Amino acid sequence: MKDTMRFIRKALLTSFREGKPWIFAVAIPVVGLLLSSVIYGGTGSADATVGIVNRDVGQRLATDAVAYIEALEGVATRELAASEAAEVGALLNEGELAAVLTFPEGFAAGLVGGAPPSADLESSPDSLAAKRVAAFLDAYIGQVASLGLAAQGDEAAFNAWYDEFRSAEFGVTTRTVEDDSASRAMARQSVGYLLFLMLFSAVHQSSAFLREKEHRTYFRILASPASPAAYVVANAAVNFLVLTVQIAVMLFVMGTFFRMDPGVPFWQLFLLLQLFALTAIGASLAIVSIAGSSLKVGAMQNAIFLPTSLIAGCMFPTDAMPEALKRIAEFLPQHWLLETLESLQRGSPLGDLTLNFSILLAFAAALTLVAVYRFGRNDTMRSFY
Repeated sequence: MKDTMRFIRKALLTSFREGKPWIFAVAIPVVGLLLSSVIYGGTGSADATVGIVNRDVGQRLATDAVAYIEALEGVATRELAASEAAEVGALLNEGELAAVLTFPEGFAAGLVGGAPPSADLESSPDSLAAKRVAAFLDAYIGQVASLGLAAQGDEAAFNAWYDEFRSAEFGVTTRTVEDDSASRAMARQSVGYLLFLMLFSAVHQSSAFLREKEHRTYFRILASPASPAAYVVANAAVNFLVLTVQIAVMLFVMGTFFRMDPGVPFWQLFLLLQLFALTAIGASLAIVSIAGSSLKVGAMQNAIFLPTSLIAGCMFPTDAMPEALKRIAEFLPQHWLLETLESLQRGSPLGDLTLNFSILLAFAAALTLVAVYRFGRNDTMRSFY
């Protein structure tokens, strides 16, 4: 135990003298937050634009229906000229309009008769604006058409009832619910960037083995009465401390300066990221034990961490990825941490995520065992003399 504490003290003094680990500990979380804010900073609740084509010109009921749609919250409208109406497909494909609503000729007469022709709504299949307009318009047309059915062709009676319907006052209570999906997505992506950068930071700290080998101090340590296991444990402990500082800085900056709500309690997110820190340390030790030199370590970490982080969704959301890549991501620890975070954001209790935590611990244990095996069979001592 004394040897371990001595090695920890030495490693901390060395890292403070170098300065890089602690600079990275502060800078890396901020970089991750800035990158995610660049990607998600433009997302918000901007109104979608719905184009309106009124072919039942001069009819009061058609004009009132247009005005009803224009009054909907969260939907911006734009009446299309005849020339634009012929290019509906192009306007939708270019993203200029979210949907196009067309009131056909005879729409008003159909309402009076109780059987209006259907208004044509064109949009992409997943357009939320189109679904919103369709829901409100169907209810509105249904109410007015019911007046036409009750009037049974009596236009005077219909107009009287319609005027009363238009002037009626309804008691409506509204409550605004803030959409925090963009904030949660930004927090999730910030965590993804932090995972990617934590892996590199862990490798930098674990590379102390190689730096001390190259400076011929590693084997002098092994020649002393101190246990080699104490040296490895001390390095891992300092590595874990640096990563913990990174996690704490990111959560502090996220909550204090970016005012970002991750959708889960900060203490849960802190412990979840600490669990991944164990995996990052195991991966870094495995790479160092296999590489054998600082040059090879740099090449290996770039070849492993960058593509796996991309596939796992650390850089960008995986929604648009092919199914084959999504399957590959299930074999990566970064994926399981982001999957766990997303489940917590959806309100899943911790007890339902035991499998996720077990998988992350299994990754950490497996990678650490690889490092222990490789260090135990290291026969490259003479290359550092």
